[in-house]
Amino acid sequence: MIKVNHIQHLIKLGILSGFVEKEQPISIILVSDPEAGKTKILSSFSKMTNVAYLTDATAYGIYRDILPKIKEEKITTIIIPDLLKPLSRMESTVKNLITFFNALIEEGVVDMSIYYKAFESSETEKIALRCGLITAITKDELFDMRHRWLKLGFMSRVMPVSYAYSKLTQQQIMEFIMHEEHLKDNGSLFKLPKKKHKIKLPYDIAQKMSMYTYQLSNVKNVYGFRLQRQFQALLKASALEDNRRKVTEKDLKKIAPMMEYINLEFKII
Repeated sequence: MIKVNHIQHLIKLGILSGFVEKEQPISIILVSDPEAGKTKILSSFSKMTNVAYLTDATAYGIYRDILPKIKEEKITTIIIPDLLKPLSRMESTVKNLITFFNALIEEGVVDMSIYYKAFESSETEKIALRCGLITAITKDELFDMRHRWLKLGFMSRVMPVSYAYSKLTQQQIMEFIMHEEHLKDNGSLFKLPKKKHKIKLPYDIAQKMSMYTYQLSNVKNVYGFRLQRQFQALLKASALEDNRRKVTEKDLKKIAPMMEYINLEFKII
């Protein structure tokens, strides 16, 4: 794909964050215009062994099929390439799904008994299960007032990543397609850690990262606590990518260009 390296790298770090000990996996919502390659970007990660790639989803389906794999630490990230599809159902079903995602990506799904009842089992268990969610939606659908469910707390739990194409980039993509280069894309596979690792984050680097938190939290009109946790997890995932156990200035420099996309300002590329 053309000119989306920083976006792809953010998705990679989001997936790697599932292997950082004691950190919540990063959740991302990718926002751009139709045909901007969101599905293509996300589908390139569909074959990762720790990813559940779902073209459609309901809360019950995730309870039944995905939650047991999250518990076994076989799945650390759920990717839904088009969020609109699972949210096109009746309002009560949609609210149930969003509420479930809110718990899964932050507080953790704690009371397992209700899920076991759905399986017609008498077994009960209380355990906190967390998983990252990476998904995408179009710009218009995001801001459509019909989707007031976004105000249920979901948007404050996911990291917004947005972009738009310039006329020049549109022409380059058209050339890319006409030369059939898109048929040569084999996905974005990379080596995953075999287990979770503890990554040390020096205070001075966390403090430097906070300038991005303040910028985005002012725009979103939130305190920024979740954002700071997400950005720190991003730094740790960057260190893990380099097989290091400590965040350094190198990670700040690596992530800095990506931060231009972590907003809803739709940076032109």
